[in-house]
Amino acid sequence: QLSWYAYKGPYFQMDSRSRLEEIKRVGEAPWQVLLRQQFLFRIPIDRWPAHALLLSESLFFNFKHPQWVQNNSFISKNRAYVGVETTLSDEFSYSVGYMNQYIFRHPNQ
Repeated sequence: QLSWYAYKGPYFQMDSRSRLEEIKRVGEAPWQVLLRQQFLFRIPIDRWPAHALLLSESLFFNFKHPQWVQNNSFISKNRAYVGVETTLSDEFSYSVGYMNQYIFRHPNQ
């Protein structure tokens, strides 16, 4: 996993995370290889300094298509998240929000 601040300015901060995943299904031979790319936008709320609006977009790129994987497209999933983050200390924060996940599939699946 690789995480970094892509942009940090006075009005928002953009973080990026890249994660390479290998997934093995029990009883099946080949491995699935995914690249997960997430972009996270953190927008401070001026009236409440301990809070920020979070907007996140995650794409799942499918590099290897074993037979047990039902999705053979290059982009297999898309996740979008909207939430509010509350910072309690320098080390701890939490967020509450809504995540929508879209799984790319062929019409007959």
